[in-house]
Amino acid sequence: MRARGLRLALGRAALLTLLGASQACQASAQGRQLDINYATTSGIGSTTGASVTLPHGRYTFFTYADPPNCLQSVALLDHQGKPVGDDATQRVATVPASFPSGFPTTTANSLSMQMVPTFVQQELQSGVYRLKVSAGSVGCAWEVEQILNSVLSNETPPKPIVPPSAPDVNVFLDNSSADLHFRIPTAGMYEVRWSVTPCAKYSGDLIRSNGGTVHLGDGTAAAMPPGSFVGPQTSDTPAFLGAGDWTAHMATMCFWQLQVTPQRGPNGGGTQGFSR
Repeated sequence: MRARGLRLALGRAALLTLLGASQACQASAQGRQLDINYATTSGIGSTTGASVTLPHGRYTFFTYADPPNCLQSVALLDHQGKPVGDDATQRVATVPASFPSGFPTTTANSLSMQMVPTFVQQELQSGVYRLKVSAGSVGCAWEVEQILNSVLSNETPPKPIVPPSAPDVNVFLDNSSADLHFRIPTAGMYEVRWSVTPCAKYSGDLIRSNGGTVHLGDGTAAAMPPGSFVGPQTSDTPAFLGAGDWTAHMATMCFWQLQVTPQRGPNGGGTQGFSR
């Protein structure tokens, strides 16, 4: 009987130790900067996502669109269907769907306008939420990285996502390329490296079939003294590319090169590319 009582006592002690360790782990997460990417949602067109339970904390949502001006709004709805965060007003001001007469229309589709933060370090109470995405066209591709920056309670934070494996994409095109088509099998973040040696007027775009146009950049060569050398102008930009068939459109007689490869690993602040 004594041996049995000793075993029960030891069992209780071990259980209490485990419970104490679990509580300490939860408490240690409270208030700390976590930057957990607990969900990365991508799609085409308008949609409302499934319900997800979130702890009381601060959150940042990074939203990417292809083409950059195709989204109308990204909102987070509470259990009553009311938006607790909506970037519609910010999106209109940042990436307007149309511009005044005479304004370069390529600006609306510039790579630099692809990402709009839906909200940054916004406090959300613990509860059930759903993501609602409103697109301006059926071919609008998008991605929302949902980051838990910090927990403001003793609730257990969600687990980080496991990034998908990087697809086999290694695009290299230049002036000598007879075929300027390439395929992106999986929507996600890619490294887009575009270089051009200014010799005259130049402009570059990436066009997705049944999608839209992403503008790489444009410019005009400046007048230089005879014998001067002008090196290539290079843009190395992370870009969200929707899945599908793409075409590089380069309106220039100048020398240019284009490289597209998957972006791999963490990118800071909880953002995440494909797995390494």
